[in-house]
Amino acid sequence: MIRVTGYCLVVVLLVCLESALPASRSRSDLDMRVVPDKPTVFISFVRTGPRKPLEEGESDQGIWLRVHNNTKWSLIFNAAGVPDSSYGDAVVFYRIERTDAEEGRLPIGYQRHVSSVIQLPSGQSLLFSLPREHLTKGLAIQVAYNYEWELTKDRAFVRQGEPRHLVSFDSSLIPRTN
Repeated sequence: MIRVTGYCLVVVLLVCLESALPASRSRSDLDMRVVPDKPTVFISFVRTGPRKPLEEGESDQGIWLRVHNNTKWSLIFNAAGVPDSSYGDAVVFYRIERTDAEEGRLPIGYQRHVSSVIQLPSGQSLLFSLPREHLTKGLAIQVAYNYEWELTKDRAFVRQGEPRHLVSFDSSLIPRTN
C-alpha cells in the first residue's frame, strides 16, 4: 500500500510541476526569420543596365542587387555613400571569389580602409550596384555583415573578436538576356 501511494504521489507531483512550467515554445516561435520560407540573409537580383563607373577602369555596365535582412534583428554592413540614387542606397563593400576551376586575376571588389557602418533593420532590404565585370561567369561576391548585438556599446564599431558573417551571390543567378 505504501509503494502504491508513494508512486501516486510522485505522479501527482510530476503532473503539477509540468503544468506550472511555461509551455514549451514551438519551432516557429524559435525561428529568427521574419518570412519563414526565406533564408535569414540573402541577396536577390534586381536588374542590369548602364551605370556610370565609380572608379577608374570600371565598365559602364552595372548590376543592381538587393541584400535582404530576413531576421528579427538589425544587421550591420560596412559601406560608403553613393554620388546619387542611381547607384542604389549605398556602396556595399564586398569581395570577389571564383566559383569555377578557372585561373586568372580576380577583380577587386569594393573595399575601403575607411567606411561607414550602415544598419539594416529587421525585414528591410538595401539596394546596391556594382560593375558588370565583378560578376562575370564563374565569379561570386561575398558581403560581410554583423548582427546588432556585436557592436560596441557606443554602436560605432563591431567589437573586436566578433565573427564576420557572409552572404554570397553567384553570377549564375543573373538571368540570361537574349
